[in-house]
Amino acid sequence: MKKIIRNQQGFSLVELLVALTIFAVGMLAVASMQITSIRANFKSNVRSTAIAAGQGALEELTARPESDPVFALPGPNTGTIAVPVVEGEATRTYNINYTVTHYPGSPPNDVPIPGMLRIDAEVVSGWDGLTRYNLASFKRTK
Repeated sequence: MKKIIRNQQGFSLVELLVALTIFAVGMLAVASMQITSIRANFKSNVRSTAIAAGQGALEELTARPESDPVFALPGPNTGTIAVPVVEGEATRTYNINYTVTHYPGSPPNDVPIPGMLRIDAEVVSGWDGLTRYNLASFKRTK
C-alpha cells in the first residue's frame, strides 16, 4: 500500500525557474552598475590627476621671479609645460598650455591693474588628448 502524503512542502520546478530568472535579471543590473562605476572612477582619476598637474604648473609659474621672460611686457606671453605623471607602469604626459596677460580692470574701463598678472592654463589630458581643463591664477608684481 502506498502512503499518501497530504502536506507536501517545498518548491516546484516552475517556481525555482521563475526565482532563478528574477535573480539573474537582478545580477545583470548589478553588473551593469559595476561597469558604470568603474568607468566613472577611471574618468575621475584622470580628471584629478590632470587638474593636479595643472595646479603644479601654475604654482611653478607663479613662483618664478618677476624678471623671468614669461612675465615680460607687453604680453600676452604663451608657452607649454609638459608634465609626465607615472601611474603604475604607464607614464602619461599632460601638456599645460599657459598664457600670461596683464590683468585688465573691470568694465567699462578695462584699464590694466598695475602689478597684476593673470595666468591662464589649459591642461590637455594625456589619456586621449581631447579632454581639456582650464585653470587660472594671479601673480602680483611690483
